[in-house]
Amino acid sequence: MSFPFAHRSHEEMSGKILQTIIDDGHVKDDALDNIDMKRVQDLIMGSCPGHQAPSHAALPLNDKRFLFDIVANGRNSIDVDKFDYLARDSHYCNVKVSCDLQRLRQLTKVLDNEICFKWSEYENIFELFHARSNMHRRVYTHRKAKAIELMLVDALITADPVLRMTERIHDPREFVQMDDTILKQIEHYGMLHPGFEASEEYAPVAAAQKIISRLRKRQLYKYCSEVIIPPHVIAANLWKVPSVQDVITCYSGAVHIKEDDVILCENSIDFAMKNQNPLDNVHFFDNFDSQHKYSMRKNTVSPMYPDVFQASSPPHHTERKLRAYSRDGSPEHVAAVKHAFEMWVKKMWNDTVVTSTPLRLPQTNLNLAAAGLALEMPRQSLRESAVQLTVDSSGPGLKKRKIQLSSIPE
Repeated sequence: MSFPFAHRSHEEMSGKILQTIIDDGHVKDDALDNIDMKRVQDLIMGSCPGHQAPSHAALPLNDKRFLFDIVANGRNSIDVDKFDYLARDSHYCNVKVSCDLQRLRQLTKVLDNEICFKWSEYENIFELFHARSNMHRRVYTHRKAKAIELMLVDALITADPVLRMTERIHDPREFVQMDDTILKQIEHYGMLHPGFEASEEYAPVAAAQKIISRLRKRQLYKYCSEVIIPPHVIAANLWKVPSVQDVITCYSGAVHIKEDDVILCENSIDFAMKNQNPLDNVHFFDNFDSQHKYSMRKNTVSPMYPDVFQASSPPHHTERKLRAYSRDGSPEHVAAVKHAFEMWVKKMWNDTVVTSTPLRLPQTNLNLAAAGLALEMPRQSLRESAVQLTVDSSGPGLKKRKIQLSSIPE
């Protein structure tokens, strides 16, 4: 399930918010006239797919069409929006990215109404798209991050019959009010509506509060397994996300798996242009005196670059993963869902496709027989495997010391 604004263009909503700011008098009357406002809105929308930059006389920018590629570049996806979130998110998530955004901003030139880059920045642009895919893989679609996202979506959808958020999202004034504080509104709903727990009408809010309480206590939905969909299946247009029931029917163990307790989540990571190679639409120049632009040909770049960045012929521009999560966090249930998912993968592609690395074993005794898994899990006593570590610190003011792992209970 998802909210109806899941596929809304954030550029479109940004333009509406700007209109609201001006209409509400938050900007001086003489700061922006109607033509300037429409121009800013169109610059925000940029050259996004499905949006055509205006060509009428009111907005005389026909000789500067490159301006519409600055904020949202639908030509090759190299824009300041991407520069902004990659620099910000990598910094605060402590993820190192190797692209030099400052060089990309400096070594540009407009040729034929298009923003072009100096030939030396081919590798830097490659690193830009690699950084984006890396951030998606390590941060935006991280297993824990997706688990939290799924819980937030569940909480909001559950509370929506009472809070009616889906009816308010189309109004920019209402939209800007729905920030992170909406979780507090759900959690403390009883302060403004005393006795709401006794009313069946407000049962959705109580159910949403339980989900948020789990989130606060770090009792997240449990990741079970994942599989990378074979590229040839996607290329042949044979891929379809299975239903939860399709996966459950592949399980024959003793644990009862309820359909509502399983989430199948598809993650897609590409180079910002779906199944296209963005470098196909990037042009370069030799030096700042040049008046000629050109594309980098395969025989002019290092053969060490992945083929996906050397030509547009390979269809593997998108990585799709299917993940299974369990709302029930008990080890037996998680193991059962994992087993069902792996059996479904085997049913689909035999042994040609493997799932993710094994789950970390829980610290408690796990009854795998109840989960229907014919696996052996030898447990060597931690007491027997205790070792003595010697740490030699030769820095100033530090002395050699020993760390003894004391006996550990069985």
